[in-house]
Amino acid sequence: MLLADVALSMPDFRASERAFQLLTQVAGRAGRGTLPGRVMVQTYRPSHHSLVAAAQHDYASFAPVELEARRELGYPPFTRLAALRLEGPDGDRTGALAESLSARLRPLCEQSGVQLRGPAPAPLERLRDRYRWQIILSAPRSSALHAVVQAAQGFWRAASEARSIRLVVDVDPVSML
Repeated sequence: MLLADVALSMPDFRASERAFQLLTQVAGRAGRGTLPGRVMVQTYRPSHHSLVAAAQHDYASFAPVELEARRELGYPPFTRLAALRLEGPDGDRTGALAESLSARLRPLCEQSGVQLRGPAPAPLERLRDRYRWQIILSAPRSSALHAVVQAAQGFWRAASEARSIRLVVDVDPVSML
């Protein structure tokens, strides 16, 4: 496997988990025939916990380290997430509207215990000729998260820009890209 670091460096809190899964799957398929198999991994981070655990096929040592990192950073399964992504034809205008929406949501988030991260350009900043900005919301309770998401949708429906710039809401996103 060449440059396993790419999987570890994805801008997604599940990157370590996905790297572990991929390496474990590749290693599990090597040597299924009559000849023994061997997996070689190229990496600049050979001591990363997901690579070490995958090399040993050791989920039991991987999971506690990964869960503790997620607990410290406030990621699932310890919180619920929602990604609010604005997509529009003009990057500056889309970014300005993401800032505006974020400013409107901030007091509500503070009041309800929802953490607001961003806005920031999405990891895939431009896709299909549309610029993408995102706001990440996280909360320990889904009810607080849903209340802020509903408020965001209400603010957006009332905005005149809603015709040219789309608001995409992804609750419990599978991918942060």
